[in-house]
Amino acid sequence: MLFGAGWAITLAAWWLSARKSAARGAARAAGGNPHATAQSAVNRLREACRANDAAAAKQALLAWANARWPLTTPLGLCEIGERGGAELEARILELNAALYGSNPGSWQGLALWSAFNAVKDGRENAERSQADALEPLFKL
Repeated sequence: MLFGAGWAITLAAWWLSARKSAARGAARAAGGNPHATAQSAVNRLREACRANDAAAAKQALLAWANARWPLTTPLGLCEIGERGGAELEARILELNAALYGSNPGSWQGLALWSAFNAVKDGRENAERSQADALEPLFKL
């Protein structure tokens, strides 16, 4: 009886695991090209910042981060700020204050958009210069 119950629990766990794996695969397939997804998020962020819509800016930033770092997706806005540098981090803190503060006030998105663009545009150059600065593993 004990072995039968253990077998049933194992079978149920396997079935749930297979369902979750299939759902993840479907979500990835629906996501399509990660560059297109990132570009769509950038476009949504630009529109949200122009409209001074803090909630839409938050969603767009999270979507961009999910596309930008698919394996190590940031868990929140603060983690995006930490990865983006001091200026972006300060603008994200302002966004958080507008979203969650006791006196939200009127949030101005232009500063966030400028800081985001500086990070987004400088990212490729920084990664390239870091790659160029690495010592070769083997010297011939």
